[in-house]
Parts: sequence; C-alpha cells; structure tokens
Amino acid sequence: MTARWAHLRYELLETASKHIINEISVVSRVTCDVSSNPRLSRHS
Repeated sequence: MTARWAHLRYELLETASKHIINEISVVSRVTCDVSSNPRLSRHS
C-alpha cells in the first residue's frame, strides 16, 4: 500500500484533535503524520 497526501484545513485538524482529546480520557495528544511512506504493519 502506498500512502498519499490529503490536504486538510488546520481548522478541521484542530476540531478533530480537540474532540478526540476531550472524549477519550487516556488520550492526551493527537499527532498528524505527514510522511509519504506507509507505517509498518505488525500483521504482515
């Protein structure tokens, strides 16, 4: 699988991250990976 860029507005990222942090008590930080390489999967 190849990763592709998606241009997202900063407002959307801010809203989504605030929602995730406020709704899930064990989450304190949300990050956005902008690399073009896909993550390695443990299930390969």
